[in-house]
Amino acid sequence: MSRISRRSFLRGAAGTSAVVMLGGCAAKPSGASTPLTTTGASPSAKPKRIIHMVSDGMSVGVLTLAERYSQQFRGTETNWRKLMIAPTGEHHQGLMDMASASSVVTDSSAASSSWGCGHRINNGSVNIAPDGTPLEPILVTAMKHGWAGGLVSTATITHATPAGFLAQSNKRDDEEGIAKQYLERGIQVYLGGGSRFFDPAHRADKQDLFMGFRNNGYAVVRSRDELLNQKGDKPLFGTFAESHMPYTVDHVNNPALLAGVPTLAEMTAAALSRLESAADHFILQVEGAKIDHAAHVNDAPGLVRDQIAFDDAIGVALRFQARNPDTLLIVTTDHGNSNPGLFGQGDAYGDSDKLFSKVGRMTRSYSAISGDWNANMSVPDLTSLIHRGTGIELSVKEVAMVLEAIRSHGPNPYTYQNAAIPTLASILANHTAVSWGGTSHTGDYVTLTAQGPGAASLPSLLINTDLNAFYRNCMVRA
Repeated sequence: MSRISRRSFLRGAAGTSAVVMLGGCAAKPSGASTPLTTTGASPSAKPKRIIHMVSDGMSVGVLTLAERYSQQFRGTETNWRKLMIAPTGEHHQGLMDMASASSVVTDSSAASSSWGCGHRINNGSVNIAPDGTPLEPILVTAMKHGWAGGLVSTATITHATPAGFLAQSNKRDDEEGIAKQYLERGIQVYLGGGSRFFDPAHRADKQDLFMGFRNNGYAVVRSRDELLNQKGDKPLFGTFAESHMPYTVDHVNNPALLAGVPTLAEMTAAALSRLESAADHFILQVEGAKIDHAAHVNDAPGLVRDQIAFDDAIGVALRFQARNPDTLLIVTTDHGNSNPGLFGQGDAYGDSDKLFSKVGRMTRSYSAISGDWNANMSVPDLTSLIHRGTGIELSVKEVAMVLEAIRSHGPNPYTYQNAAIPTLASILANHTAVSWGGTSHTGDYVTLTAQGPGAASLPSLLINTDLNAFYRNCMVRA
C-alpha cells in the first residue's frame, strides 16, 4: 500500500498549502502526520473538554436570517451572535477553508473527515485517503488518550458528519457498515436518527445492533420520554427516527412529533450530562443537519427554524461551559449550501423585514407541503395546500407554475433549481424576501467561532485539516 506523501496533503484542492502554528493547543502543518507531543504551553491553556458544533450546510447568510427571526419572534439576539461578540480573552472569530482533496467544493464526509483525521480526502469517502489508506478518526485518537466521546445529530447518526469523527469507509452511503463500526468502537454517546441502520428488520444482514449495544452495556432509548427520563451512568445510545429527524418547523407544530422526538438542545444536554459523568475529558460533536437538507431544496422555514434549534443547542453548550470553564467550544459549519439571504424589497428596501416575518409564521416546511401534493391536483387545491402551510395565498399564475414543476421538470431556467420545491421557493421569495443562489454546496470559506482554553491561539484563517492537529494536541496532557 502506497504511503501518503507530506507534500500531497500539504496541498489543498486549490493547490495552496498552509503551515499554522498555534499557541496553547498547537496545530502542526496542514495534512502532515502529527505526532502527539506536548507543545511547551502551560497545561492550563488546554481544555479538558471539547464541544465541536456543526451547523451543516450553513452559508453565512443563514446567520442573518436566524438573527432576524430571533429578534422578531424571540425578542433577543441569537446565542451565536452573543458568542461572537463575547468580551473575553479566550475567544476567537475567523474563517476556515474547507476544500476537499477532490474539489474546492466539499461534501460533508470529506469536510468532517478533514477535522476527523487531519487530511483532505476525496468527496464521498470517510477517513480514507485518496490512495486507499485508512486514516485514524479523532474519536479513536481520543479514546487512546483516555478521553470519552460522543456524537449527536439530527440526521441519521451514521450520516457523513458524525461518521467523520469515528468511522472509516470508502462510501459515505454505507450506513449499515458504519453502524457496525459504531458498535465495535464504542464511544460513550450516540444520539440522533437512523434507527433503520441498527434494526434487524431493515438491515441486509438482519443483525440486531440495538441488542448489540444493550449487550455492550448501553442504555438504549427510542423516544423523547425515554431520553429525558434516563438515569444512571451507562453509555447512551438513542435513535428517534427511522431516517433523518424531522424539520423543527414540522416538529413543533405536530403534537405527536413534539411528544416523541427530542430537540437538538435536549439531545445535547443529555449527551453532556452523560459524558461529564463518564470521564474527566471528552470530545462531543453536535450536528444540526437539517440546515443542509433545507438549503438543498430552498426550504426557508425548514432552514431558519432548524438554525434556531441549533442556536438553542449552542445555549446548552454555553451554560455547560459557564459551569465548566475548562471547556473549549467550537461553533462552525462544514460548507455553505445554496447561499440563501434576505434580499432588499420595497421602496428603499423597507419591506424586507416585514416580508421575512412571514417565514417565521409558517407552520410547515416546504418539504412537508410537497409530501401532500401530486400531479393530479387542481390549482385551487394546490393553492389551499400552500396557504395552509405558509399563510401565503399565491395567485393562479403562481400556483400554475408550481403545478407545472410538479408535473414535469419545471419552468425555472437555472438547472439546479429546476424542480418543484425550489420553484415554489422562487415564487415565495417574492413574498418573503428570502432568495437563493442554487441548490448545492458552495466553495465559500465558512465562519468559525471559538471560546475557551486555547481558542485565542487560532488564526483568523484556518485550514480545515489544522483543526484536527489542534484537537490532537489538546488531548496530550503535560
